[in-house]
Parts: sequence; C-alpha cells; structure tokens
Amino acid sequence: MASIDDLPLAVLLDILVRAGAWEEEQPTDSGDGSGRSGSSSSSSEGSFDTSTSSQLPTPAARTSPLSVCRYWRASLLDSPAHMARLLAEGHSCAGGPGGHREYPSGRKWEEALIGAATMGHVPAALYILSLPLSEGPAPRANCQRSEALVRAAGAGQDGIVRLLLEFPEDAPRANCHDGQALVVAAQAGHASVVATLLGWSVDAPRADCWGGGALVDASERGHVAVVRLLLECPKHPPRPDCQNRRAIERARQRRHVAVLRLLLDHLERTRDSERLMWSD
Repeated sequence: MASIDDLPLAVLLDILVRAGAWEEEQPTDSGDGSGRSGSSSSSSEGSFDTSTSSQLPTPAARTSPLSVCRYWRASLLDSPAHMARLLAEGHSCAGGPGGHREYPSGRKWEEALIGAATMGHVPAALYILSLPLSEGPAPRANCQRSEALVRAAGAGQDGIVRLLLEFPEDAPRANCHDGQALVVAAQAGHASVVATLLGWSVDAPRADCWGGGALVDASERGHVAVVRLLLECPKHPPRPDCQNRRAIERARQRRHVAVLRLLLDHLERTRDSERLMWSD
C-alpha cells in the first residue's frame, strides 16, 4: 500500500470527513452468522480516538474499501504533522459549490488550530502551536479572540483546554469574554471542562458569570454534575434563583427532577444563611 505522503490533499480530506460515516454504514458480522450490523466502533462526536490504530488490518487483508478506509483514517489520526497540514489546507476545499477560501498563511494556521481544538487532537494542536519556521508563522494560543479555547470547551476537549491555558506564550485567559468558555462547557454538560476552568489558578472564570447564565443553561439541559459544580464553587457561586428563578423554572418545565431538587436544596441553604446573617 502506498505511503500516506503519496496521497493528494483532496483524498486525505475526503478520508477524514467520510471515513467515520462510511464505517457506520457498513454491516458487520454479529457473531451469529446472520450478518446483522453490530455496534459501531467509531469514536463519539467531539472526541479524539486512535483506538483503531491498534486494530489495523494486516497488509494482506487491506483489500476491501472499508479496510482501506480504516487504515488511512487511523494513519491520519496518528500523524500530527499530516493532521495539522490537512486542517490548514482543507479550508480551500470547504468554500461551497465551486468556491474556495483563500486564507493568508498565518490565518490558515489559526483555522487549523481551531479545528484541532474542536476535534480534540492534542498532538496536532501542539504541532501547530510549535510550527516549524519552514511551515509558516505559528498562531498564538489566544488567536481569534481565544476561539480555540471556547471551541475546545464546548466540545468537551479537556486536554486541549489544558494545553492552551498552560501554553507558555500568549495563552488565553480562562475567563476570556467574561467566562464564555465556562458557559459553553456548561451548556453541553462537560463537567470535566467546567471543573478545570473553575479551578484554574490564574484568571479563573466566576461561577456566576453572565448573571448565572451557565447555571441556567446547565439546569435547562439537565446536567446535574455541572449544576452541582457551579452551586458548590467556593468563590462566587451563582444564586439558585438567579435571573428571576429561571434555572428553577427551566428545570421544572423540562422535568429534570434531580436538578430541580439540587437547586431548591441550595436555595433553602442560601436563605438560611441570609437569615442568620441578618439576625446577627
């Protein structure tokens, strides 16, 4: 089989975009001889999984389209340099029917960093941030108003979030845009990212940022773990009845019983604390 270096950019892009969907559509042997489809082995949306690389078919078995598809997809995911170049150049293939986007060299690498952050490809993101001079100017970790951090937080990519925040030069602030990364992570229910941001040692976002918007959104979607993290944050926790009890009402309307109980319990505690404060 040819080397990955021999494949044109358009082919590599097609492999990356279509491989997962193609594999899901293929019937697999369920083990009972019926030929029924088994469970899909593709990685979940928004996560980076190279587990297929350990299950690559042998050279002799790489004959079916599905086997070839799996092989090249795993090869791509295992190559930070190829993934970085693909993400940087792939925008020219995404300009719509008959259209192309032409980005300056610096901008294309910024877009590549955002793409790597969204898909959670830590090796590719690190390669882009430490780009060799021969490839072009490396983007800043906080480029495009910290868009990579916000995208990674919304996709639940805790590894990327930590990589960006810990980067030694031009790192984004954890509380950028008054806590936007925290809000989008809370909306999507990514408790690990919420915990990382709230516990960051420098410029951590306030748990009650956006007037308690993170709590409202997490409550509306039934994300119990996120709601608990926000309410129990030791610094600046949001009030359970913030925004005219919107979090409580949204949880009630959508019948998120566990979230509603948590909010009402914390509301009672808040009122008890206030009574004690005024009684003194």
